[in-house]
Amino acid sequence: MRLELVDIVRKVIGPISPLGESHADEIRLRNVEELLDLMDELMSDIHNIAESDSRHEASMKKLGVLARSWLNEQSEDAFRAGMLESADIVDGYSDTLGGKPLHDIAGEISSAIREAAELGAWAELLDALRCAKNSR
Repeated sequence: MRLELVDIVRKVIGPISPLGESHADEIRLRNVEELLDLMDELMSDIHNIAESDSRHEASMKKLGVLARSWLNEQSEDAFRAGMLESADIVDGYSDTLGGKPLHDIAGEISSAIREAAELGAWAELLDALRCAKNSR
């Protein structure tokens, strides 16, 4: 059986879906916090790469454009899901969304996920994200 990277992360982090049982959900909350810390680190890496989108070196620019495009897509999904007030995308690229730097927005998205975990509102969050994805 070949494990994909996401499967490995899921095995290391542990279960994250709430069960409605206090003891189990306490453990899962810690797992979600670990996952969000990892996501914050990775989002920071992507944001740093995205800053290369205007470089003159073709290979650096290619990486930067890919990262910037991905960040914009995530921001647009968050906007459509109602997690953000507005999307400021110009010519497919933006350093801001709703007047805020993209790296700050990554934190807001992580906070929304944390809040959903604490409130047990996973279904609502997943529904909003699915609607955003399907509206593309």
